[in-house]
Amino acid sequence: GLTLKPLTEALPPPLPNGVIARSDGVLYFTAGKLYSRRCDGSVRVEAAYEGSYANGLALAPDERTLFVAVSFPAPAGIDAYRVASSGSLTLAPELSFRDGRTFSPLADELAVSPHGGGRVFAATGGESLGWYEPESRSFGSLHVAHGIRTVSVAADAASPRLFVTTSPGGVFEVRLDST
Repeated sequence: GLTLKPLTEALPPPLPNGVIARSDGVLYFTAGKLYSRRCDGSVRVEAAYEGSYANGLALAPDERTLFVAVSFPAPAGIDAYRVASSGSLTLAPELSFRDGRTFSPLADELAVSPHGGGRVFAATGGESLGWYEPESRSFGSLHVAHGIRTVSVAADAASPRLFVTTSPGGVFEVRLDST
């Protein structure tokens, strides 16, 4: 069976959205702001995001970088944070990217594939799957289909592929090249 156990007190609106866990049990989640829940049970606001909205999350495979999808009304994009062994975060502007166009209309759910050359993939809520390479600061997108909006994305740790959910409903597989 399954047991549902609350890990935080009730949060003020907006509702929690993205959540990701490190291998040591530290949780990061968004509810407009970026929060962490440490192993001792304490919950901290890591970033307030005034004028924008923290959305989806992804951890680099080595768990030393946390990527945050940033949505409206400020320019959409991806913020990157260096993750300390304690779980605390430091903004890494040299790895962050917000131009307000690439991840239009918004950056939503994120995934980092260990087979994707360090790329961060983002469901945009539009007709494309966006990608961003933090080290080279390059970006691009893959058009899915006219009238199909990308909703979420997940990486397969065992093989070079992603899975994308869409609206209207559907699941797509995306094969990654070796770069």
